[in-house]
Amino acid sequence: MNRHFSTELVVRSYEMDSFGHVNNAVYLNYLEAARCDCLNQVGLSFNDFARWGAIPVVAEAHLHYKAPAYADDVLIVKTTMAELRRASFVMRFEIEKKDGTRVLSAEMEFLFLTPDGKPTRIPAAFSEAFGRA
Repeated sequence: MNRHFSTELVVRSYEMDSFGHVNNAVYLNYLEAARCDCLNQVGLSFNDFARWGAIPVVAEAHLHYKAPAYADDVLIVKTTMAELRRASFVMRFEIEKKDGTRVLSAEMEFLFLTPDGKPTRIPAAFSEAFGRA
């Protein structure tokens, strides 16, 4: 499968912790921004999930911090749609500075649920959009 996407982000001053680098929790926001950008790049949006009655939720997140990022750093989030399963999918992420310094690697698994919280199959339109990306 391995569909690749790229998103550029600029570190903002309010994302810093008391040690002067990006707070660890902020990286989850960066991964979410990259996921949203991936959707846009394949012609989908979060509005589609409500229409389909299938909502992807984070089932697992594994983050490996490699180097700090600082205010005004330009970060490139490289996202890979690694697996599409029956009711879940896996995305892998690499965050690098523009100079190539690796900041973080991560893997997240998402499970599709109905609005009442029951697992459901991945919508065909979602699979098709990433299959033709």
